[in-house]
Amino acid sequence: MGRLRARSVSTAIATAILMTLINSVHAQQAVTKDKIIGTWKLLSFYDESVESGKKTNVLGADPRGYLIFTADDRVALIYVAASRETPKSLPPTATEAAALFNSMLAYIGRYKIDPTPTEGMTTMIVPAEIASNPLIEGRDRGFLVRAEGSKLIFKTNPPTRNPATGEMTTRNVILEREP
Repeated sequence: MGRLRARSVSTAIATAILMTLINSVHAQQAVTKDKIIGTWKLLSFYDESVESGKKTNVLGADPRGYLIFTADDRVALIYVAASRETPKSLPPTATEAAALFNSMLAYIGRYKIDPTPTEGMTTMIVPAEIASNPLIEGRDRGFLVRAEGSKLIFKTNPPTRNPATGEMTTRNVILEREP
């Protein structure tokens, strides 16, 4: 009787583990064009140091922004720091204009999705056609992307130099689908 009970417990544990793995696979959905088209609200935008693992908010706490994917393979985004100060008048002073520029990221381009998974994520390439920083225009920017429920998670691939510190980092973005 003891062996039968032990076998039943082992079977129950194995079933629970298998169900957890199945649920985990369902939670991380493959990223396909039809699943990303639409508007996504920015929740988090941070760099993670390749060397130390330290995470640093790129645009401070609680950044604001949206990313939009269209059916014709276009992507547009604007991300801004929540702490941006409104200029005292128009036009802004040189100092105010520099602060505004340094507290935002915006670009538009075309996206390409590689259906072959990498590290359990989908590879996406986005060459910016027009950008708030001309240095990224025309350059292929690689991302690993995964979907988890209503969230879309991006990580730069390969790691890049943080423009402010020069440190090698992965840039990470977490977005939530807008209704």
